[in-house]
Amino acid sequence: MPDLNGDIDRQIDAALEQQRAGRLSEAETAYRTILRQEPDHAEVHQLLGLLLHQRGDSAHAIDEIETAVRLAPAVAQFRFNLGLVQTAARAFETATMTFETLIAQGEDNPAAANAYAVALKGAGRPADAETVLERLIQAHPSFADAHFNLGNLRLADGRLSAAASCYETALDLAPKKTEIVRNLAAALQGLGDLERAEALLQEILAPSPNDAAALNNLANIRRQAGALDDAERLLRRALEADPGMADAAYSLGCIRITRNDVEGGRNALDIVPGDTD
Repeated sequence: MPDLNGDIDRQIDAALEQQRAGRLSEAETAYRTILRQEPDHAEVHQLLGLLLHQRGDSAHAIDEIETAVRLAPAVAQFRFNLGLVQTAARAFETATMTFETLIAQGEDNPAAANAYAVALKGAGRPADAETVLERLIQAHPSFADAHFNLGNLRLADGRLSAAASCYETALDLAPKKTEIVRNLAAALQGLGDLERAEALLQEILAPSPNDAAALNNLANIRRQAGALDDAERLLRRALEADPGMADAAYSLGCIRITRNDVEGGRNALDIVPGDTD
């Protein structure tokens, strides 16, 4: 008899190679071909869901991964990925329930607890998210993402010193993570330590001169220091790197209006969503 399982495994491996190489249409076709042969293959439903999420089709991605969870409810990774995709799709309440079910399965899973906190924050429950992260840090003090996300919660509600402390710890644990450096710089800027904030952003820009977020943040520091020429130049660079960056466009528009360049200011503000009058 032919080895059907071995043939399916080879097809999955080939589809994964196509997906990793960016040939998403070919990979999707391959996954769907496998599912016509094995419609209850949970792993392939999950892989197809992740591919659809990668393509921006979150609704169908969630459907596929939910099918994988239904077919293999004991596989923690499937439920974890479902929660991540639900969070990315801003279905925060549903994501919190997914992570609660996963955590209730009893396995010590710091990544799941961290993702649960992110979903709680998105669902408008920052106090619950903070409690989850504090407990996670007690159990896993070297888990850098937990310190980072706790810093994000504290930055969002204006506890700048506490946020900076979280980011410093996260940076000690994961010194090459750009998002930690960027957010630490934001906290330090809020605390008035413009010199160190600028130095951190320059660390990002040295290897990545087109990092739009770092350029925008550095421009805001220069603007705060009164160096409007430098700020405008940096904002133009940020918008070249990311033409749809509303924060940079808004700041550039404000600078130009301040300088009585009303037309230039309105042109910059045109890309900012909502009413800018």
